[in-house]
Amino acid sequence: MSDGIRRQVQICQLNDDVLAQIIEELVQQSTCSLLPLSKTCRLLRTLCKPFIFSHATCHIGEPVRSRRMLIPSFMWPYIRYLTMIDDCPDQTAGAWVYAESAMRHLYYARDPYLCGVLESPKLFSLLRRMPRLTTVSLNLQDYRCVHGVSWATLKSILALPQLREFSANLLLSPTQSPSHDDETDFSPLTLLHHERGVSDIYPPTTTERANIRYLLTKLCLSLEVLTLPAELVPVSALSFWNWPRLRELRVRGARWDSPSTPYTTLFSNMRNLRVLVLELSLSVEAEPRPISDPAMKAFPWADLEHFSVSHPVVHDSVYAHLPRRLRVLTLSCCPHKAEKPALEASDRVYAYPTRTGSEILEILQRCRAQELLELQIEYHADESENLLLGFLSSAFPKLQSLEIYRYRHPNTGDIAVVSSTCL
Repeated sequence: MSDGIRRQVQICQLNDDVLAQIIEELVQQSTCSLLPLSKTCRLLRTLCKPFIFSHATCHIGEPVRSRRMLIPSFMWPYIRYLTMIDDCPDQTAGAWVYAESAMRHLYYARDPYLCGVLESPKLFSLLRRMPRLTTVSLNLQDYRCVHGVSWATLKSILALPQLREFSANLLLSPTQSPSHDDETDFSPLTLLHHERGVSDIYPPTTTERANIRYLLTKLCLSLEVLTLPAELVPVSALSFWNWPRLRELRVRGARWDSPSTPYTTLFSNMRNLRVLVLELSLSVEAEPRPISDPAMKAFPWADLEHFSVSHPVVHDSVYAHLPRRLRVLTLSCCPHKAEKPALEASDRVYAYPTRTGSEILEILQRCRAQELLELQIEYHADESENLLLGFLSSAFPKLQSLEIYRYRHPNTGDIAVVSSTCL
């Protein structure tokens, strides 16, 4: 009996659970670790294929004319995570000041703000032939391009019955919206991740805001993870929708001025939140806003484990209500004041209302989060700094990570290092 046949006989004697455990252990190290194993015999090659070919990335620079030219057909049954990089030559057209000038430079699109490359029947047909596809990501090479997907493209992707997660850093149909008789059934997504890197040079359109609102009305019952630019959050409607499964909410961008409703009220229907990240920047004229209403009777997020807030308000009552099981807490500016020199050339002017060490100490003294593992704070050093640093070690004995953004007033002399503590 040859060595190859002997190995195959020995492997076949292992039951499916043992083989699955071996493969899972290797996948945790790296998918590349499966390649040598998959070459041992036909049985293991068959078992390894769904993992080896589970991730695929493709660059799309022109309309898809052949499904097989984009992704080989033998991979279709195994792909679960698909990333599509938009290399459309029309990406720069949206940056032109005048629409007429932009139209003269289009190759595939009919609208300078909508990608014509992604709007391809062959592409949609390919996606429907991937039975295990659960995650689709649409990315731009340069996230600063004013470039978006059409409503037809968006609808075709979100209607895939097997889809559960969708992320994009392209604009979501800024000039097109669904028709009044559109009754498309979207898949019950559990994750929606959308980033918008051009809000300072191309503010969201009314159509874009309406599209986000329309999507959330369709998906709010199934979503578990939601990431949105602050400029697109339908603030007035959030508290009227039910979010029975939402566990993670991340909002980044410029804070809205109206309504000024406390966040504990806006997100009061998100009772199962475990992660709440509010990275909201302020304009020069804006003032920091508290998270909670002073008259709040009950804290809405009893299971909160990760809480990140920018520009904390000292007398905000929310900190006294944070659950003991909180694991991660961030109290800082957005963006960090240390980033100010790099952002001076930006089209947006930020405010940096940094708290003093005394104020951060006052906030933390009201927290009961004795299980805290990670803490990030940003402050101006003052006479209470030693008290603050001493308090951290006693109040949060399980702390594993401490990140400090510390600022001093000019001409305060050298820092005297008394002792160092390894957390």
